[in-house]
Amino acid sequence: MKAQKIKIKDFKDYRQKWDGAINAKFLSDFPIHIDLELTSNCNLKCEMCWQSKDPDAFPRGFMSMKLFKKIIDEGVKNGLCAIKLQSRGEAMMHPKIFEFSRYAKDQGVMDIHLTTNGTLFHKKNKINDLFDSGIDKLIFSIDDAHDKSIEEIYKTKKPNIREYFKKIGEIKKKRNSKNPFLVVQTFCDQKDSKEELKSKLKNLYPHANDINVNYLWESLPDKESLKHLKYDYKYLPCAYLWSRVLVFWDGMTTTCCRDYSGNSLKLGDANYQTIKELWNSKKMNGYRKLHLEDKRKNLEICANCEISTVKVSK
Repeated sequence: MKAQKIKIKDFKDYRQKWDGAINAKFLSDFPIHIDLELTSNCNLKCEMCWQSKDPDAFPRGFMSMKLFKKIIDEGVKNGLCAIKLQSRGEAMMHPKIFEFSRYAKDQGVMDIHLTTNGTLFHKKNKINDLFDSGIDKLIFSIDDAHDKSIEEIYKTKKPNIREYFKKIGEIKKKRNSKNPFLVVQTFCDQKDSKEELKSKLKNLYPHANDINVNYLWESLPDKESLKHLKYDYKYLPCAYLWSRVLVFWDGMTTTCCRDYSGNSLKLGDANYQTIKELWNSKKMNGYRKLHLEDKRKNLEICANCEISTVKVSK
């Protein structure tokens, strides 16, 4: 598949090209979307998180403004449409988070997402600053409404997440603002009812524009996560290989959101290489080829991943 130069007319055109990319039907010569890890640090120690189980798995730090600007400046010249400010850590811990997002918006990034655990909006002016930050979608990824209390899960005193979310929703309504689009996201075990949990969250977070409940997977090389599926499945080419890359705080770049160490599908270093070079590299095209040929199991981290699987009849 030959890479095409991105020519985006408007938001609708961006979403159409995004749909083509995630279905491996359109390959641009630059990623449509980049995940940017502003920090690998987190203020919580959630019981189910691999960070808590292996705190020394990767280096800790904060992305520099120099690296962030380098990526954004290259991106807007090459048709970059969207960024997400989150990966292994809690992005709200970065002291310049809203300065970063504002820079990206002012340079022309169309769609900016922030995923957060929602616990740090008590800090001075954080909620008000949010509305001037250029962030288009705010996702509270939380573990509320489960059988266990949020204090037990987060290993901390009870955070006022519901109150922060409510205040953001109220200010948004008062300002008659379209953005940020407010999402509450959580995960559950296979045995849990997604619809029941979604109903609970709708009652707890009435200002949410959308509620997402997903099953919790352990798609790591040593886990047979797909054995829990209650149906047969087949693999499709992974959407990530056609749509995005992930740049960690120190510049290390991978193509997979599950590549927590950055070593399984490592592409290179964004400090010294361009995103365009990494995106069109022999290594990246090799990953795409394996997926197109239904050989993703040759890549250890891809072998037990539920992303881009579809149900098939038994």
